[in-house]
Amino acid sequence: MACTIKTVHKWEDPIKQGKLNLFMVSEVLSANQIRLKDGKVVQYLGLRTSKKIEQTCKSANQWLLRTGKIFLEFPDDKPDKQGIYFAYAYAPTPKGLCFINQELLEFGYCELDPEFSDPQYKEEFQRLQKEAQIKKKGIWLSP
Repeated sequence: MACTIKTVHKWEDPIKQGKLNLFMVSEVLSANQIRLKDGKVVQYLGLRTSKKIEQTCKSANQWLLRTGKIFLEFPDDKPDKQGIYFAYAYAPTPKGLCFINQELLEFGYCELDPEFSDPQYKEEFQRLQKEAQIKKKGIWLSP
């Protein structure tokens, strides 16, 4: 499954101290959404879920968050009209942080939101989705 020690990605190293905040997860709502202990609903930025293999994708997110801890980076500290906050998410691992947004794309557990436009990650996320499609991972498996 995703985010083993082997898959902690090299490009996560430049994360600056103070940019991320630690939160406790109370519930995994879907492959790309969680509820924090404080009641806030957070959606992983740049991702959307697929109904195709929803339970498998939700299970992948649960596995990534098995410690109940998550580090979040909120580019915007205000929620959308539905009260949902959008963030980049990182799970603690024995060797560092696992970038959840990337893992879920890389292993085909989510797809890229077509409206995602962050220049810092857009090309990388597009590449990861294309690679998952080619390798027929997760939601990209043949029917």
